[in-house]
Amino acid sequence: MQPPKFFRKSQDYAGIEQTDNLLPTDEKTPTNTRRRLPYNIFFYTSIALLNIVVGLLIGYLAASEESASSSDSIYLAEPARYGLEDPGIHAPFFIFSEPPAAAAADAANVNNFHVLNNLHQLHCVNMIRMRYNLLVYHRDATDPLAKTPIDEDWIRHLEHCFEYLRLSVTCADYLTFESDSPPGSPEEYWKDGLSWGVVHSCVDWNALMGWQRSQVVAYNATWS
Repeated sequence: MQPPKFFRKSQDYAGIEQTDNLLPTDEKTPTNTRRRLPYNIFFYTSIALLNIVVGLLIGYLAASEESASSSDSIYLAEPARYGLEDPGIHAPFFIFSEPPAAAAADAANVNNFHVLNNLHQLHCVNMIRMRYNLLVYHRDATDPLAKTPIDEDWIRHLEHCFEYLRLSVTCADYLTFESDSPPGSPEEYWKDGLSWGVVHSCVDWNALMGWQRSQVVAYNATWS
């Protein structure tokens, strides 16, 4: 089986701008060192309500290809073509809401979403960044040892992400030797603090994102 074209097309990763909001930039805001319990309660309640609203919004946007940009999974109509025999995961935009009757009628198809490891890694990097920024820049609103359901969930999620990234590194499915980047090196070796010494050959990220979105459209066409 031939892999999608974006796995065979290489390009200079240093010149790619990721525009799919997979790694949103968190604004740094001044902190207030005075800890206030009522504010903490309000903060946790707001986060819980935000999660519910986001889940409902994703369900509402299920028929839109734009919903793909918030997920690390991709719809595969024929998983066996990729050597996958085990069931996939539930359609991400139906996690917090019941799928429409037409979609629920095909129980196997609604679970034909599979996580792509590159997107999973990027998701984990984003989760670590979000939690770090919360603990550093919003210390007055965060007590990581409070043992609230949200804090406990963060601990489990980050432990998973650290372990997933560790295994991804030790898996070493893509090996590149990197040299030094002394003064006078080509700009793409050190631009924006990258400092990876060489120009890497990477997948066409825009093509990957486009394929993910097109697969959501393909899934929606099976029931809508």
